[in-house]
Amino acid sequence: MHLLKIGVLLLCQQMAAQDIIQTTEGAKITVVEGSIKVEPRNNRLTYQLPNSDKRNKIKFKALSSAMYKDHLIKTFLVEGRRKAFFILADADGKQLGVLPSKRSVSKGGFEVPYKRYEVVVINKDNVVSDYLVFTDVNNPANISLRNQAAELVQQQFNDCPILIERLKTFENTDSKIENGQIVELLDNPYLISCK
Repeated sequence: MHLLKIGVLLLCQQMAAQDIIQTTEGAKITVVEGSIKVEPRNNRLTYQLPNSDKRNKIKFKALSSAMYKDHLIKTFLVEGRRKAFFILADADGKQLGVLPSKRSVSKGGFEVPYKRYEVVVINKDNVVSDYLVFTDVNNPANISLRNQAAELVQQQFNDCPILIERLKTFENTDSKIENGQIVELLDNPYLISCK
């Protein structure tokens, strides 16, 4: 009997830790653990179903949410388009989301890589209250926007000490001058419990 209880407990743990996609139509899709990949440039998420080698796709407009490992992805309407964001924190229904993406630009015949970040604050009514877009490029405009993003996190989520502490762990002399600590936070978009 004791072994049966342990077996049931392990099964429940595995079920709770499953990678799941929720569609806008209400369907739940259980996928192969670790198979979810976010493709911001293609406005979609790809995944693999159990017992299948094929990769499936779901457009952001058909996606409500996806949960895998320590990540939660949710979609919201931003400037008239449905976009997917990693949720970094949820403080009593107010959420902080980020959509990082790798880009490149041609300069002198070379492709120069950079990262682009879309940051949102979503209020309790699932409406975007703040939206910022910036890159990791060190120019005055992006440095200023990164500063705004760091201030936004500190002001809007001051009731989430774990998030604020995590932001502070990335501070150092170089990144503080260029406001790079926010980039470090956004590059690691796992869900933080504010409770």
